[in-house]
Amino acid sequence: MQPLAHVAVVIPVRNSQRTIGACVESMLEQDCPGLQSIFIVGNSDDQDTTWKALEHLEDRSKVHCIKVSRPASWSGRDANWKRFVGCEAATNAGADIIALADSQIFAPRTWLSSSLELMQKHNVDSVAGISRRHPHDHSLSGLYQDGSLFSEWPRYGKTFFFSKKTIGKARGFPITASLLISREVFESVRGRWPINCTYDWDDFRLAWEIVLKGFTILCTDTICVYRNHKRRFRWVKQISAGAGALLFHRDNPHCGYTKQLMVKAILFTVCLAGTLLVSITSFATAGLAELSVLLSVVCLGLAPFSILSVIKARDLRALLFPLLDVTHIGLWVVGVVYTLLNKGNMSPAISDLLVKLRQ
Repeated sequence: MQPLAHVAVVIPVRNSQRTIGACVESMLEQDCPGLQSIFIVGNSDDQDTTWKALEHLEDRSKVHCIKVSRPASWSGRDANWKRFVGCEAATNAGADIIALADSQIFAPRTWLSSSLELMQKHNVDSVAGISRRHPHDHSLSGLYQDGSLFSEWPRYGKTFFFSKKTIGKARGFPITASLLISREVFESVRGRWPINCTYDWDDFRLAWEIVLKGFTILCTDTICVYRNHKRRFRWVKQISAGAGALLFHRDNPHCGYTKQLMVKAILFTVCLAGTLLVSITSFATAGLAELSVLLSVVCLGLAPFSILSVIKARDLRALLFPLLDVTHIGLWVVGVVYTLLNKGNMSPAISDLLVKLRQ
């Protein structure tokens, strides 16, 4: 790879007017001399309100806005389709490296240059970083997303080489909010790019296709971007994530990572159902006294998780995290069960509703 590789950033958007300005500005401020293009891919003006927030950037030579018309029959998410369109534009412009980002993040100045250094040092074709909460986000939801023992946002340690052989040992899949791939990677997977993944796990499916082609993704906590999401709990996201996980497992039954997730989901469901059954039985036969004893035992059982959560988050509010974990995991299981009951299908109306509620 050449020292001054041509780097292009691809950012899919849809109604991202609240965050896209900060995201693009952070890309323009990168200390990477090879950065030549930023491709923002969204829907047409009548389908997307993002463009009004970008009018002040129209004279920036590096910024290219691509508008695609979303078919009337399309339901659910379309982020992977837009990533594909952006990557096509990047390769046509001569990009050697394509950096995938999200409209609801902003990147430190060294995000690209540090990622490129790791690609050269370890001779890999892809590098994935992590996302952290906004430095000014002190909300309980923001703290929870980073500090939970069961956080949806992956952590890899200093280095983890994500490949088909090591996927069963992974603590999480790479995310497209911080993912660099080489031109060779895109050209190898473009025929299997998961465009029609419209529920969730769209970024995980992309990472899976990359490793299936024999590439290794260097995952590291030393590279990060900062989330600029609305400061609230992502309840609906857990339902769609459960549905996405089941569909991924259905399509890729030999993936060790999802096998573990499904086993954990079954164990959680059995334990939760058992606890509820015992609680109802206790209340029906012995009244509130027996039920209070049972609840005390449950609280004692969750206490070690509360302590570990406080240690990880370094905040006393993390004492509440086990209750939030149970809620999040329960909603994830709801998504799995719904998809099972519908034989792997999700109605367009439900798919669109989940997307709308997530915004």
